Amino acid sequence: MDRKECRRALAVCLLLGFGTLALYFPAFHFGFVNYDDPDYVVANSHINRGVSLAGLAWAFQAGYAGNWHPLTWWSHALDCQFYGLNAGGHHATNVLLHGINAVLLFLVLRRMTGAFWRSATVAALFAWHPLRVESVAWISERKDVLCGLWWMLALWAWARYAQYNSSKSKLFYAAANLFFALGLMSKPMVVTLPLVLLLLDWWPLRRFRAGGGAGLPVGALLLEKAPFFLLAAGASVLTLLAQSRGGALSSLQRDPLPIRILNALLCYPRYVEKWVWPSGLSVIYPLDYSVTVREVALAVVFLGAVSGAGILVRRTMPYWLTGWLWFVVMLVPVIGLVQVGGQAMADRYTYLPSIGIDILVCWAVCHLTRRWRWQRPLLAVAALAALAECLVATRSQLSCWKDTGALFQRALAVDPDNRVARVNYGGWLRDQGQLEQALLQCQQAVRVDPGYAEGYRCMAGVLFLQGVEHPAAAAKCYRQAQIQLELGLAFNPMDPDLHHLLGTSLALQQNFAAAEKQFAAAVRLAPSDLPAYYDLGQAMTAQHKTADAIALYHAILRLHPDAADALDNLAWIAATDPNPRFRNGAQAMQLAVRACQLTHTNDGLKIATLAAACAEAGRFEQALAWAGKGRQVAQANGQPDVAARLLEFQNLFQARRPFREEPSDADSVQGVSPASPP
Repeated sequence: MDRKECRRALAVCLLLGFGTLALYFPAFHFGFVNYDDPDYVVANSHINRGVSLAGLAWAFQAGYAGNWHPLTWWSHALDCQFYGLNAGGHHATNVLLHGINAVLLFLVLRRMTGAFWRSATVAALFAWHPLRVESVAWISERKDVLCGLWWMLALWAWARYAQYNSSKSKLFYAAANLFFALGLMSKPMVVTLPLVLLLLDWWPLRRFRAGGGAGLPVGALLLEKAPFFLLAAGASVLTLLAQSRGGALSSLQRDPLPIRILNALLCYPRYVEKWVWPSGLSVIYPLDYSVTVREVALAVVFLGAVSGAGILVRRTMPYWLTGWLWFVVMLVPVIGLVQVGGQAMADRYTYLPSIGIDILVCWAVCHLTRRWRWQRPLLAVAALAALAECLVATRSQLSCWKDTGALFQRALAVDPDNRVARVNYGGWLRDQGQLEQALLQCQQAVRVDPGYAEGYRCMAGVLFLQGVEHPAAAAKCYRQAQIQLELGLAFNPMDPDLHHLLGTSLALQQNFAAAEKQFAAAVRLAPSDLPAYYDLGQAMTAQHKTADAIALYHAILRLHPDAADALDNLAWIAATDPNPRFRNGAQAMQLAVRACQLTHTNDGLKIATLAAACAEAGRFEQALAWAGKGRQVAQANGQPDVAARLLEFQNLFQARRPFREEPSDADSVQGVSPASPP
């Protein structure tokens, strides 16, 4: 490559990189959204404390949030190490990775095809198309831009491998496998890479043997992809395990196979439509069961026509088949045949697949206009106009991601019957303190879909908060929550969360026997739901079934030795139970110390338990010190009720009197009852 060509390539790289940074610069001032971001970063204690050996090991466990992508977890932890929970830094990382991906795509396509401006146009479309906004502006979609980085590097290494006939080719072959493995550890959607490599071998690398000419036979090309297929198979198994353990996989009873196939057929033309005319973009497109014969017929005709055209022109326009099948094949893992979640499709799923459409269109337009007299200037003007439109539309779509409210308001503007958007918007209104409006959104969601469990969950949470804010109407709120949850369970009898929340509403009405049954049902349906175990134990304690509660907490600890809440609850019983048979100060201290260690001595309630344990053991000076420490922590964490309780503890301990539960008390936040002096 001569110096002029190098300067031209550098200019394009700078334009792609800095243009992408400028386009997405507003995202640097956006916050987290309450849609996956809490699970991924904000409330994920394995991640939000930054990099740690324990966190790195945890990242390899399959199941959390229904995903297996350890490198993505590591990248989030690294961001927390540098930026803490300053969302702007996390957004900056996403934008930076996306810009790098655009530059790499240009360089890879240019190396493979030798077509400078077509490669640049494809890279610009990839970087600046509105469909990219979800992958870039959503912090939880780090997996898209991160796996995109390894994808581009794998393609680069493969291109170098295919073009070398020396010992260097082995190094590039190994590098391609390594980058593929890293991509799978970032987002397993890239499992289709070996198939895409075969497509690239067809065109533009032209490694398929045609007649008696140069190239490799199909068998040899398949054999050299064997390590890639093995890696893909392993990642697929881990992903299915993670999604199954995380409860993300939808059953065939809920979403029958015919519905899945029809949805898959419809999604391909819908994705192409959004590529051509990106209007009505939304963070969630709920699965729609009302499919017409006309829609299916048009989808089949479209797929058949485009695929058939690719086969017919495979010799004169080989890029058609490569680009189209790149798009089709890459979408297979997320097209809905294995249904994960309740969405029919998602903008983020097009992050890498849409490159195939970009290639097909850019090369086809150049080919079909090759006889035009003014082809170059006309195509340049057309490309600039298309990219300008993309820039305007992308900046507009980006504004929807500034906060949770704007995101779901946009989704509801696109589809007022979007039940998922209704509930998430209601959750945002709840967090803003607008409880009446939040309740209205939840009611509209279940009106649209009476069987939508999440609508009843959100409604119950709002009613619980209304009960706290308006004590005079609390009983009415809790009763209303009970009615709604029972209605939700009529549609979803096997939903553990609804059983758990119904138990909570019953416990708030002091109906602990009925609450115990609901908590037990939640535990039976979701054996890994530790909060349900804890609430079951509290319900037992409230009914004076202390021995049963102790046995339950010990059972939890046998399965989860570091379950801080189980340790804390056992310590509380051993320190404060009115029955001396269950009290043991020394044991209470041991349990409470461990619970505080596991929570980094940053939980006011657990420090309160340790203070009570010290008092039960007769160590009142330590009890006073821990009560003071607990007050500071509670005040810093915005827990005024806990701080007030600890002040009462201090008054008791100064009089050298331990704390005792009243026989009717259910937990540590109930009334303080001084015991007789020892």
